[in-house]
Amino acid sequence: MGKKTLYVILIILLFVPSFIAVGYYSSSKKEPANAKAVSRLKIEDPHGAVWEFSSDDEKDTSKKMIDLFVAMKKNAESVAALPSSLEGSEFFRVTLNSYETESVYKYYFTSDPNEAYIEDSAGYIFKLKSNDAAEFLSTEYAISVYNANHIPELVISGINVSPAEATWYYTIYDGSYKKLDTAPLVTDTVPTCSVRGGFSISFTDEPDYLWLTITDGDTEVYNNIYNEENVPSLDGAGKYNVTAQATWYSEDTDYNCSATYKFIAEIIEPASFYIGQTSVENGKFVVISGKNVTDPSQIKFESNPSINYTPTFFAEGDYVYALVPISYELAEDKDVTYEFTITYEGVSQTISLLVTPYVYKSSTLNISSAVEKATYTEELRAEAEKLFREIAYTNVATGRMFSGTFLEDVVGKGSTDKLGPGFGRMITVTSSGTKFRHTGCDYNVPVGTPVYAVNKGIVIFSDYNEVAGWLVVVDHGWGLKSWYAHLSENKVKVGDVVEKGDEVGLSGSTGFTYKNRIHVALSVFDVPVCIYPYWDDPVKIPEMGS
Repeated sequence: MGKKTLYVILIILLFVPSFIAVGYYSSSKKEPANAKAVSRLKIEDPHGAVWEFSSDDEKDTSKKMIDLFVAMKKNAESVAALPSSLEGSEFFRVTLNSYETESVYKYYFTSDPNEAYIEDSAGYIFKLKSNDAAEFLSTEYAISVYNANHIPELVISGINVSPAEATWYYTIYDGSYKKLDTAPLVTDTVPTCSVRGGFSISFTDEPDYLWLTITDGDTEVYNNIYNEENVPSLDGAGKYNVTAQATWYSEDTDYNCSATYKFIAEIIEPASFYIGQTSVENGKFVVISGKNVTDPSQIKFESNPSINYTPTFFAEGDYVYALVPISYELAEDKDVTYEFTITYEGVSQTISLLVTPYVYKSSTLNISSAVEKATYTEELRAEAEKLFREIAYTNVATGRMFSGTFLEDVVGKGSTDKLGPGFGRMITVTSSGTKFRHTGCDYNVPVGTPVYAVNKGIVIFSDYNEVAGWLVVVDHGWGLKSWYAHLSENKVKVGDVVEKGDEVGLSGSTGFTYKNRIHVALSVFDVPVCIYPYWDDPVKIPEMGS
């Protein structure tokens, strides 16, 4: 092979990629170049709306749209890349089908016809002619490009109400108004909205003018421009028919329209709460009851000053209830009035509770240093506190299981004669000087003495812990739990339902304790409370207004 021939081959090889690129560009520019070759056009807008056009369709719209999209592709000019402002932006997916092939394109439209682009399946970018883009932007299929592509919804009590009638015009790229097809956006359904007391109306886009008509059967209650201050409170329970006529016409918006909304306002009484007592000693708990509450989890509770606790409300029948523990650490030196503010669905109520101090005595315990070192190290104490908190918030029984008085004779007849250190005392360990607040009451009885459940509940813990020894915890519902520690043997397992007076274990001296002792405690979740009042009187569950 001669040098001349070799040079020719090299030159050809160098230019082959360019020939291929030019060939591809030319073919991509031309395919499909003839609208007659297109059998079907499919447009998918960024929000999921789909339109299809067929060459077999005799309607002028199909022919017009097929011609337009073929022309757009044919007239587009190749560019290096999308503008950075359009990278990652929404696009129209357009499919052109010929009788033998299918071509899929991404069309990037903005409200500016000078900023419109195509991306083909190979990733090549083309800029649309502005007049071609403008023609598409003036069609109803381009509505997603414009901000005002929906009718505002009316909102009442968290419920969105669609219009019953609407006329909607939005501004397109050239500043002119285009009428929106509202048929898919209106509804014949008249929803019922539960409203507590008076109601307030809002919109996803507030109107410039709102006329409100309220009727109670055939009686007109209100017929005037809507103003939250002059609309009647409608405090009485009942159903009212409401028609709202809204208009948007401000010059600084890109739409001009009117809509009519219809709904039934079912007025229900606002939630109310009652504490049932005006004062309590620290270390005890009170019960708050509430009515007209459909979702207890939405109740908000605040205390001034803080009680460092947020109650959980539970439903029972037509009411909700919460146990509120008043820690022995509150109001230790003087009477303190706590203001409880309870809010539900925007309505707040404040109730007062006077907390008076109880003078807790001090006691000493003779626990050997060996036992203390083996069971009450910093590490073991931290582990125990973590475990106890986990147990406290393991709320199995959401319904109330306890009732009546609580068992006084926890270890048999004459239990109170066997009482050791009581609730709330400051305990000092004689061997080390360790001090702690006592969370329950102790019984000094021989090892092996039967221990009984203080009330009905479900066992949520039955196992050994270094600090508590053999431990049983019973959940009585509403966060109220009883604890039986330092047992020599557990007689129940997790999941067992026990009645008041059922045997839960045998007394012992396991864990951090002295000999022949059983520790019984009561808590509301993780706050220890005194059990003594409920030996003689049941927990007062106040009915509203009682």
